[in-house]
Formats: sequence, structure tokens, C-alpha cells
Amino acid sequence: MKPGQIIWPIFALAVMCGCYTRSPESTSPTRNTRLILIQTDPPGMRIFFGLSGTEARAITEREYVGQSPCGLTVKCDKEGRFENTSSGFTRPKAVLQADPPYGATNLFAQKQVFAVPAAFVHPPEIPKAVFFDLHKPPP
Repeated sequence: MKPGQIIWPIFALAVMCGCYTRSPESTSPTRNTRLILIQTDPPGMRIFFGLSGTEARAITEREYVGQSPCGLTVKCDKEGRFENTSSGFTRPKAVLQADPPYGATNLFAQKQVFAVPAAFVHPPEIPKAVFFDLHKPPP
């Protein structure tokens, strides 16, 4: 075989087997996820997130996100709302919570509760940013 005759079969095989790129839309992190930017006053507060069938359970099953300012990537549906991972007949809640460090004085834990889509419930989209003022006592 001549050197030029070897290149074409290898090139064709490479194109068919893996030199294929996805469209930017399919690899975009924003297609089924949303980024929530979280800021607090003062910065450096501990941020937690929970999503469950009730608000109390979401708080109990919360996970540590990081220290503020930070970002949280959450799963969403095609309308940009929190993804309902439980039954469509329950009214799940998503809870973002900011806690001050242990021993901090004059700072109060804050939380924001968001509705998750369910049967006949169509809440607003996931916010792009959330702000917590830990100097104010919770309502």
C-alpha cells in the first residue's frame, strides 16, 4: 500500500468513531440546571440548601453549599423552575439557608423558601441571585 492510501481509511474511521462534537446547546450547563448566586451581609456565612416534600423536611435534609459569596447549581425543568423529584401531588419546598458562624453575636440565621412545581402549582422561575442580611432578625 502507498502512504496516501493508508491515511484515508484512518481519517474516515476517526470521523465515524469519535471526532464528533456536540452542539453548544447540548453541553451547556444551563440547559437543565440553573446557577443561583448567593451573597450575604456580612460575607463568610455558611450556606445550606435542601429540597424535599415539606419545608421542615427540606431543612432537616439540607446540604452544605459553602461560604458566601458562593454559587449553587440546581436542577430545573424546561421552564426554569426547581425540578420536582417527588410526587406531583405533593407541594415540595426548596430552602436556602444562611447561618452565622458559631459564637457570632448580633447575627441571625436567615432562610428563603421556594415552591416547587406540582399538580396545579406553577411557581415563578428560580432566582438568579439571593441575598441574606444576617443583621436583621427573621420575620
